[in-house]
Amino acid sequence: MISTGGTDYIKGVTYKYSMNNLSIGKHYYRFSFDDGSGVANYQGDEHPQINPMSLTNSSVSPASGNSSTVFTFQTTYTEVANKTPAQALLYVDNTAYPMSYLSGSYNSGAVFQVSTTLPNGNHSFSFVFSDANSSWADPLGPATYAGPNVGANASPEGVGTVIYTLGTGNEDDN
Repeated sequence: MISTGGTDYIKGVTYKYSMNNLSIGKHYYRFSFDDGSGVANYQGDEHPQINPMSLTNSSVSPASGNSSTVFTFQTTYTEVANKTPAQALLYVDNTAYPMSYLSGSYNSGAVFQVSTTLPNGNHSFSFVFSDANSSWADPLGPATYAGPNVGANASPEGVGTVIYTLGTGNEDDN
């Protein structure tokens, strides 16, 4: 650790430690100080979660239509090591659709897309991308996005909002 300001130990001295090589997963840390009167240990209360990938700007267009309307689903995949996803899937009502790379670089944001028609009804969707080490969903499960709405008088209202499903047994109790 490096002192980042002064030596006035009565008013306080700030120490800093940086690293850029944490592995994927949740991490814990502790500080140990010794002023000559004995070691004092302090457990950190923030636990950084290192996620190598993220999914952002997820959408469906159009938000509503009929059973012959082609709906385009899109998300932006970012992976810090610039790796291609091993799997890129859209789920509509729990049915998987493989997604195709459209444009961009993996480490700054690559757009993936799939287009399909859907039967009448109000649908829900989510995206799941995986590599050799982990998976990432948008939105985080068990939630899904509302839409698109399909039918003769389908309304675009509510499409894209997150639907939270409770009681699935998948909730994280921590």
